[in-house]
Amino acid sequence: MAEGQRNEGGSGNGFAALPAVSANALEHALAAARAEANRLGVRACIALVDSAGALIAFLRLPGAFLISTDLAIDKAWTAAGFSLSTRGLGEMLAQTEENVRNGLLRRPRLTVVPGGIPIFHEAHCLGAIGVSGGTAEEDEQIAAAGLQCASGSMDTQAVSPITR
Repeated sequence: MAEGQRNEGGSGNGFAALPAVSANALEHALAAARAEANRLGVRACIALVDSAGALIAFLRLPGAFLISTDLAIDKAWTAAGFSLSTRGLGEMLAQTEENVRNGLLRRPRLTVVPGGIPIFHEAHCLGAIGVSGGTAEEDEQIAAAGLQCASGSMDTQAVSPITR
């Protein structure tokens, strides 16, 4: 930014402020995801991360597999890092060169196991929700329930877990 210019939309330091997921939206997302998991009879772990992939909310339902803790966090981390659902990333990688696909999938934490969905607001990825404990379809359904509730409480636009 040139001297004398101001950033009208930001914090005055030359950087535009991006919205973040509010504590209220996090609570709503966890509650909705928990309710969906209970409805399905799935003992799941539910993780929410911010746009940098840092864990900002987590819930492990009673009886959830211990390994589901890390898997849920990794699903959210992957979805936030790529601004793409974990299913969508898997579909995209299936169409890439084998060495690229294998190289990416050898990275720690990166996963294409379905159940991670990014959270968008005005075309900005604010973070993601990741769920582990059920089938791929159940994990996605639980994550989508959490995303839908979070979206409603913070006026975000949900992006299809399959295409984005």
